[in-house]
Amino acid sequence: MYSDEDISLDTILNLKTYGGINPNAKPICGVSGEDKGSYFEYRFKDEETFLSAFDVSSDLYFSNDASQRYDFIFRGQRDSSLPLIPTVYRTVSKDSVRNGVVQRAIRNFSNEYIPELELRYFVPFLEKVNDLGYLLDDDSMGLLREQHKKKLYKQGIWPSDMRTGTGVTFPSEGQLRLLALAQHYGLPTRLLDWTTNPNIALYFATQALVQPSRNPRFKDFDHGPTFGVWIVPEILLAAVQATKDYFRIVRPQKFQNENLMAQQGLFTCHVPSHRVSNFPLDKDGQGLMPFDHFLCDADEGSKLHKIITEVTGKPMLFTLSQDKVELIQRKLDLVGVHGASVEPSLRGAVSEALRPRHNQNH
Repeated sequence: MYSDEDISLDTILNLKTYGGINPNAKPICGVSGEDKGSYFEYRFKDEETFLSAFDVSSDLYFSNDASQRYDFIFRGQRDSSLPLIPTVYRTVSKDSVRNGVVQRAIRNFSNEYIPELELRYFVPFLEKVNDLGYLLDDDSMGLLREQHKKKLYKQGIWPSDMRTGTGVTFPSEGQLRLLALAQHYGLPTRLLDWTTNPNIALYFATQALVQPSRNPRFKDFDHGPTFGVWIVPEILLAAVQATKDYFRIVRPQKFQNENLMAQQGLFTCHVPSHRVSNFPLDKDGQGLMPFDHFLCDADEGSKLHKIITEVTGKPMLFTLSQDKVELIQRKLDLVGVHGASVEPSLRGAVSEALRPRHNQNH
Protein backbone atom coordinates (compact mmCIF):
# COMPACT_ATOMS: atom_id res chain seq x y z
CA MET A 1 0.00 0.00 0.00
CA TYR A 2 1.36 3.36 -0.99
CA SER A 3 1.18 6.28 1.40
CA ASP A 4 2.21 9.91 1.44
CA GLU A 5 5.22 8.88 3.52
CA ASP A 6 6.85 6.83 0.77
CA ILE A 7 5.53 8.34 -2.46
CA SER A 8 5.05 12.01 -3.34
CA LEU A 9 2.45 13.63 -5.56
CA ASP A 10 5.19 14.60 -8.01
CA THR A 11 6.35 10.98 -8.17
CA ILE A 12 2.80 9.87 -8.95
CA LEU A 13 2.46 12.55 -11.64
CA ASN A 14 5.60 11.22 -13.32
CA LEU A 15 3.82 7.90 -13.90
CA LYS A 16 2.03 9.55 -16.84
CA THR A 17 5.20 8.87 -18.85
CA TYR A 18 4.00 5.24 -18.96
CA GLY A 19 0.61 6.30 -20.26
CA GLY A 20 -0.97 6.31 -16.83
CA ILE A 21 -3.18 3.66 -15.28
CA ASN A 22 -6.61 4.51 -16.67
CA PRO A 23 -7.07 8.28 -17.10
CA ASN A 24 -9.34 7.96 -20.14
CA ALA A 25 -11.56 4.97 -19.29
CA LYS A 26 -9.65 2.58 -21.54
CA PRO A 27 -11.44 -0.50 -22.91
CA ILE A 28 -11.02 -3.55 -20.68
CA CYS A 29 -11.62 -6.93 -22.32
CA GLY A 30 -13.35 -5.10 -25.14
CA VAL A 31 -15.74 -3.20 -22.84
CA SER A 32 -15.52 0.58 -22.90
CA GLY A 33 -15.87 2.65 -19.75
CA GLU A 34 -18.50 5.36 -19.38
CA ASP A 35 -17.66 8.48 -17.40
CA LYS A 36 -20.26 8.89 -14.64
CA GLY A 37 -18.69 11.99 -13.12
CA SER A 38 -17.05 10.43 -10.08
CA TYR A 39 -16.29 6.99 -11.54
CA PHE A 40 -15.98 5.00 -14.76
CA GLU A 41 -18.69 2.40 -15.24
CA TYR A 42 -18.02 -0.74 -17.28
CA ARG A 43 -21.22 -2.57 -18.21
CA PHE A 44 -20.47 -6.17 -19.03
CA LYS A 45 -22.90 -8.36 -20.96
CA ASP A 46 -21.72 -11.87 -20.14
CA GLU A 47 -20.05 -13.77 -17.32
CA GLU A 48 -17.05 -14.95 -19.33
CA THR A 49 -15.94 -11.44 -20.23
CA PHE A 50 -16.69 -10.18 -16.73
CA LEU A 51 -14.48 -12.87 -15.19
CA SER A 52 -11.69 -12.31 -17.69
CA ALA A 53 -11.57 -8.64 -16.67
CA PHE A 54 -10.22 -9.76 -13.27
CA ASP A 55 -7.77 -12.32 -14.65
CA VAL A 56 -4.11 -11.70 -13.79
CA SER A 57 -3.34 -10.85 -17.42
CA SER A 58 -6.20 -8.36 -17.77
CA ASP A 59 -5.52 -4.86 -19.07
CA LEU A 60 -7.04 -3.66 -15.80
CA TYR A 61 -3.77 -4.09 -13.93
CA PHE A 62 -1.36 -2.56 -16.45
CA SER A 63 -0.35 0.92 -17.54
CA ASN A 64 -1.53 2.06 -20.94
CA ASP A 65 1.84 1.15 -22.48
CA ALA A 66 1.70 -2.25 -20.68
CA SER A 67 5.11 -1.66 -19.06
CA GLN A 68 3.93 -1.18 -15.47
CA ARG A 69 1.67 -3.28 -13.25
CA TYR A 70 -0.39 -1.65 -10.48
CA ASP A 71 -2.26 -2.75 -7.37
CA PHE A 72 -5.95 -2.16 -6.67
CA ILE A 73 -8.50 -2.61 -3.92
CA PHE A 74 -11.92 -4.14 -4.59
CA ARG A 75 -15.40 -4.01 -3.09
CA GLY A 76 -18.29 -6.24 -4.15
CA GLN A 77 -21.90 -5.06 -3.95
CA ARG A 78 -25.00 -7.14 -4.62
CA ASP A 79 -26.75 -3.95 -5.78
CA SER A 80 -24.41 -1.87 -7.90
CA SER A 81 -26.59 1.23 -7.51
CA LEU A 82 -25.95 1.61 -3.77
CA PRO A 83 -23.68 4.57 -2.96
CA LEU A 84 -20.32 4.11 -1.23
CA ILE A 85 -21.51 5.28 2.18
CA PRO A 86 -20.38 3.71 5.51
CA THR A 87 -23.08 1.74 7.30
CA VAL A 88 -23.37 4.09 10.28
CA TYR A 89 -24.41 6.88 7.92
CA ARG A 90 -26.89 4.63 6.13
CA THR A 91 -28.73 3.99 9.40
CA VAL A 92 -29.89 7.60 9.70
CA SER A 93 -33.66 7.74 9.25
CA LYS A 94 -35.29 9.78 6.51
CA ASP A 95 -37.14 11.71 9.21
CA SER A 96 -33.83 12.84 10.70
CA VAL A 97 -32.66 14.03 7.32
CA ARG A 98 -35.97 15.74 6.60
CA ASN A 99 -35.96 17.54 9.93
CA GLY A 100 -32.48 18.90 9.33
CA VAL A 101 -30.85 17.13 12.29
CA VAL A 102 -28.18 15.48 10.20
CA GLN A 103 -27.49 18.50 8.02
CA ARG A 104 -26.96 20.79 11.01
CA ALA A 105 -24.75 18.28 12.76
CA ILE A 106 -22.58 17.68 9.72
CA ARG A 107 -22.33 21.31 8.68
CA ASN A 108 -21.28 22.40 12.13
CA PHE A 109 -19.40 19.18 12.79
CA SER A 110 -19.75 20.03 16.44
CA ASN A 111 -18.16 17.03 17.99
CA GLU A 112 -21.34 15.46 19.26
CA TYR A 113 -22.19 14.17 15.78
CA ILE A 114 -20.06 11.06 15.71
CA PRO A 115 -20.92 9.92 19.26
CA GLU A 116 -24.60 10.30 18.45
CA LEU A 117 -24.38 8.13 15.36
CA GLU A 118 -21.57 5.77 16.25
CA LEU A 119 -20.94 5.48 19.98
CA ARG A 120 -24.51 4.32 20.58
CA TYR A 121 -23.43 1.12 18.80
CA PHE A 122 -19.73 1.03 19.65
CA VAL A 123 -19.91 1.51 23.44
CA PRO A 124 -22.19 -1.49 24.14
CA PHE A 125 -20.07 -3.51 21.70
CA LEU A 126 -16.96 -2.62 23.71
CA GLU A 127 -18.71 -3.62 26.92
CA LYS A 128 -19.57 -7.08 25.60
CA VAL A 129 -16.19 -7.60 23.95
CA ASN A 130 -14.54 -6.72 27.26
CA ASP A 131 -16.83 -9.18 29.06
CA LEU A 132 -15.72 -11.89 26.61
CA GLY A 133 -12.09 -11.32 27.55
CA TYR A 134 -10.86 -9.69 24.35
CA LEU A 135 -7.85 -7.41 24.59
CA LEU A 136 -8.93 -3.76 24.60
CA ASP A 137 -6.52 -0.88 24.07
CA ASP A 138 -6.11 1.80 26.73
CA ASP A 139 -8.16 4.34 24.79
CA SER A 140 -11.12 1.99 24.49
CA MET A 141 -10.99 1.24 28.20
CA GLY A 142 -10.81 4.99 28.85
CA LEU A 143 -13.86 5.49 26.67
CA LEU A 144 -15.77 2.85 28.64
CA ARG A 145 -14.79 4.43 31.94
CA GLU A 146 -15.87 7.85 30.72
CA GLN A 147 -19.21 6.56 29.48
CA HIS A 148 -19.85 4.69 32.71
CA LYS A 149 -18.84 7.64 34.84
CA LYS A 150 -21.14 10.10 33.13
CA LYS A 151 -23.88 7.52 32.55
CA LEU A 152 -24.27 8.98 29.11
CA TYR A 153 -25.00 5.72 27.39
CA LYS A 154 -28.04 4.95 29.53
CA GLN A 155 -29.29 8.52 29.53
CA GLY A 156 -28.74 9.13 25.83
CA ILE A 157 -26.76 12.32 26.56
CA TRP A 158 -23.53 12.54 24.60
CA PRO A 159 -20.30 14.34 25.50
CA SER A 160 -19.60 17.84 24.25
CA ASP A 161 -16.43 16.64 22.59
CA MET A 162 -15.14 13.42 21.07
CA ARG A 163 -12.12 12.96 23.31
CA THR A 164 -11.94 9.88 25.42
CA GLY A 165 -10.76 9.83 29.00
CA THR A 166 -7.23 9.24 27.71
CA GLY A 167 -7.30 12.38 25.59
CA VAL A 168 -7.16 10.64 22.20
CA THR A 169 -9.57 11.77 19.50
CA PHE A 170 -12.04 9.05 18.59
CA PRO A 171 -11.25 6.74 16.97
CA SER A 172 -7.71 5.96 18.09
CA GLU A 173 -5.61 3.37 16.27
CA GLY A 174 -6.64 0.73 18.78
CA GLN A 175 -10.30 1.64 18.44
CA LEU A 176 -10.00 1.35 14.67
CA ARG A 177 -8.97 -2.28 15.15
CA LEU A 178 -12.08 -2.88 17.23
CA LEU A 179 -14.25 -0.98 14.76
CA ALA A 180 -12.93 -3.30 12.05
CA LEU A 181 -13.83 -6.31 14.19
CA ALA A 182 -17.30 -4.89 14.82
CA GLN A 183 -17.79 -4.11 11.13
CA HIS A 184 -17.12 -7.72 10.17
CA TYR A 185 -19.89 -8.86 12.50
CA GLY A 186 -22.47 -6.40 11.21
CA LEU A 187 -22.15 -3.40 13.54
CA PRO A 188 -22.67 -0.04 11.76
CA THR A 189 -19.38 1.90 11.68
CA ARG A 190 -17.67 4.71 9.76
CA LEU A 191 -15.56 2.22 7.81
CA LEU A 192 -15.97 0.87 4.28
CA ASP A 193 -14.89 -2.74 3.66
CA TRP A 194 -12.43 -3.50 0.86
CA THR A 195 -10.24 -6.42 -0.14
CA THR A 196 -7.06 -6.85 -2.15
CA ASN A 197 -8.47 -10.06 -3.68
CA PRO A 198 -10.99 -9.62 -6.53
CA ASN A 199 -12.40 -13.11 -5.93
CA ILE A 200 -13.42 -12.08 -2.41
CA ALA A 201 -15.19 -9.03 -3.86
CA LEU A 202 -16.96 -11.27 -6.39
CA TYR A 203 -18.10 -13.54 -3.58
CA PHE A 204 -19.73 -10.73 -1.62
CA ALA A 205 -21.33 -9.37 -4.78
CA THR A 206 -22.89 -12.70 -5.78
CA GLN A 207 -23.21 -14.91 -2.68
CA ALA A 208 -26.92 -14.25 -2.06
CA LEU A 209 -28.02 -14.07 -5.69
CA VAL A 210 -30.15 -16.88 -7.13
CA GLN A 211 -30.64 -18.12 -10.66
CA PRO A 212 -33.29 -16.37 -12.78
CA SER A 213 -35.52 -19.45 -12.86
CA ARG A 214 -35.92 -19.02 -9.10
CA ASN A 215 -36.07 -15.24 -9.09
CA PRO A 216 -39.30 -13.62 -10.33
CA ARG A 217 -37.60 -10.21 -10.57
CA PHE A 218 -35.90 -11.19 -13.82
CA LYS A 219 -38.61 -10.59 -16.38
CA ASP A 220 -36.36 -8.45 -18.57
CA PHE A 221 -32.78 -9.68 -18.37
CA ASP A 222 -31.38 -6.65 -20.23
CA HIS A 223 -32.86 -4.10 -17.84
CA GLY A 224 -32.87 -5.95 -14.54
CA PRO A 225 -30.83 -5.15 -11.44
CA THR A 226 -27.06 -5.46 -11.59
CA PHE A 227 -24.37 -6.39 -9.11
CA GLY A 228 -21.04 -4.62 -9.15
CA VAL A 229 -17.41 -4.60 -8.11
CA TRP A 230 -15.76 -1.28 -7.26
CA ILE A 231 -12.08 -0.99 -8.16
CA VAL A 232 -9.71 1.72 -6.94
CA PRO A 233 -5.98 2.06 -7.74
CA GLU A 234 -3.90 2.08 -4.58
CA ILE A 235 -1.89 4.96 -6.01
CA LEU A 236 -5.06 7.08 -6.13
CA LEU A 237 -5.59 6.32 -2.43
CA ALA A 238 -2.03 7.44 -1.71
CA ALA A 239 -2.54 10.69 -3.61
CA VAL A 240 -5.76 11.47 -1.73
CA GLN A 241 -4.14 10.58 1.59
CA ALA A 242 -1.30 13.00 0.85
CA THR A 243 -3.83 15.74 0.07
CA LYS A 244 -6.50 15.19 2.74
CA ASP A 245 -4.78 14.39 6.01
CA TYR A 246 -7.87 13.02 7.76
CA PHE A 247 -8.41 10.31 5.13
CA ARG A 248 -7.26 6.99 6.53
CA ILE A 249 -6.50 3.63 4.99
CA VAL A 250 -6.97 1.15 7.80
CA ARG A 251 -5.05 -2.13 7.80
CA PRO A 252 -5.65 -3.39 11.33
CA GLN A 253 -3.78 -6.31 12.83
CA LYS A 254 -5.51 -9.57 12.05
CA PHE A 255 -5.15 -10.75 15.65
CA GLN A 256 -8.61 -11.66 16.99
CA ASN A 257 -10.15 -11.11 13.55
CA GLU A 258 -10.14 -14.33 11.53
CA ASN A 259 -12.64 -12.92 9.05
CA LEU A 260 -10.34 -10.04 8.16
CA MET A 261 -7.46 -12.46 7.61
CA ALA A 262 -9.52 -14.80 5.42
CA GLN A 263 -10.98 -11.96 3.38
CA GLN A 264 -7.64 -10.17 2.84
CA GLY A 265 -9.48 -7.14 4.07
CA LEU A 266 -8.74 -3.50 4.67
CA PHE A 267 -10.88 -0.43 5.28
CA THR A 268 -11.14 3.16 4.21
CA CYS A 269 -12.32 5.97 6.44
CA HIS A 270 -13.16 9.34 4.89
CA VAL A 271 -14.93 10.65 8.00
CA PRO A 272 -12.81 13.23 9.88
CA SER A 273 -11.95 12.36 13.47
CA HIS A 274 -11.66 16.05 14.29
CA ARG A 275 -13.31 19.28 13.28
CA VAL A 276 -12.52 20.34 9.72
CA SER A 277 -13.69 23.33 7.72
CA ASN A 278 -14.39 21.29 4.60
CA PHE A 279 -16.36 18.33 5.94
CA PRO A 280 -17.08 16.05 2.92
CA LEU A 281 -20.77 16.78 2.35
CA ASP A 282 -22.80 15.23 -0.43
CA LYS A 283 -24.04 17.47 -3.24
CA ASP A 284 -27.31 18.18 -1.40
CA GLY A 285 -25.55 19.04 1.85
CA GLN A 286 -27.64 16.43 3.65
CA GLY A 287 -25.15 13.70 4.40
CA LEU A 288 -21.68 12.29 3.97
CA MET A 289 -20.13 12.48 0.51
CA PRO A 290 -19.98 9.04 -1.17
CA PHE A 291 -16.45 7.66 -1.30
CA ASP A 292 -16.09 7.84 -5.09
CA HIS A 293 -17.07 11.53 -5.00
CA PHE A 294 -14.61 12.06 -2.15
CA LEU A 295 -11.72 10.55 -4.10
CA CYS A 296 -12.43 12.78 -7.12
CA ASP A 297 -13.15 15.94 -5.13
CA ALA A 298 -10.19 18.05 -6.27
CA ASP A 299 -9.85 21.64 -7.43
CA GLU A 300 -9.17 21.97 -11.13
CA GLY A 301 -5.47 22.59 -11.68
CA SER A 302 -4.43 21.03 -8.37
CA LYS A 303 -1.92 18.19 -8.31
CA LEU A 304 -4.61 15.75 -7.21
CA HIS A 305 -6.82 16.78 -10.14
CA LYS A 306 -3.89 16.29 -12.53
CA ILE A 307 -3.18 12.87 -11.05
CA ILE A 308 -6.79 11.79 -11.58
CA THR A 309 -7.05 13.16 -15.13
CA GLU A 310 -3.55 12.22 -16.33
CA VAL A 311 -2.46 9.17 -14.32
CA THR A 312 -4.87 7.12 -12.24
CA GLY A 313 -8.24 7.89 -13.70
CA LYS A 314 -11.37 7.66 -11.57
CA PRO A 315 -12.58 4.72 -9.48
CA MET A 316 -14.09 1.99 -11.65
CA LEU A 317 -17.36 0.09 -11.27
CA PHE A 318 -17.74 -3.19 -13.16
CA THR A 319 -21.40 -4.25 -13.42
CA LEU A 320 -23.25 -7.32 -14.65
CA SER A 321 -26.89 -8.37 -14.59
CA GLN A 322 -27.84 -10.24 -11.41
CA ASP A 323 -29.25 -13.10 -13.50
CA LYS A 324 -25.77 -13.98 -14.77
CA VAL A 325 -24.09 -15.41 -11.71
CA GLU A 326 -23.88 -19.18 -12.16
CA LEU A 327 -20.51 -19.29 -13.90
CA ILE A 328 -19.06 -16.83 -11.39
CA GLN A 329 -20.31 -18.86 -8.44
CA ARG A 330 -18.91 -22.04 -10.01
CA LYS A 331 -15.51 -20.43 -10.47
CA LEU A 332 -15.45 -19.21 -6.88
CA ASP A 333 -16.30 -22.72 -5.69
CA LEU A 334 -13.47 -24.08 -7.82
CA VAL A 335 -10.87 -21.75 -6.29
CA GLY A 336 -12.15 -22.33 -2.75
CA VAL A 337 -13.89 -19.02 -2.15
CA HIS A 338 -17.12 -19.83 -0.31
CA GLY A 339 -18.95 -19.13 2.94
CA ALA A 340 -16.79 -21.36 5.08
CA SER A 341 -13.53 -19.93 3.70
CA VAL A 342 -14.37 -16.21 3.90
CA GLU A 343 -15.89 -16.67 7.37
CA PRO A 344 -13.88 -19.52 8.95
CA SER A 345 -16.31 -20.38 11.73
CA LEU A 346 -19.36 -22.51 12.40
CA ARG A 347 -21.53 -19.63 11.19
CA GLY A 348 -19.66 -19.64 7.90
CA ALA A 349 -20.03 -23.40 7.60
CA VAL A 350 -23.78 -23.16 8.17
CA SER A 351 -24.03 -20.32 5.65
CA GLU A 352 -22.26 -22.46 3.07
CA ALA A 353 -24.42 -25.51 3.84
CA LEU A 354 -27.62 -23.50 3.31
CA ARG A 355 -26.48 -21.84 0.09
CA PRO A 356 -28.50 -22.96 -2.98
CA ARG A 357 -26.43 -25.28 -5.17
CA HIS A 358 -26.25 -25.27 -8.95
CA ASN A 359 -28.61 -27.76 -10.62
CA GLN A 360 -30.32 -28.28 -7.29
CA ASN A 361 -33.98 -29.17 -7.68
CA HIS A 362 -36.53 -26.87 -6.04
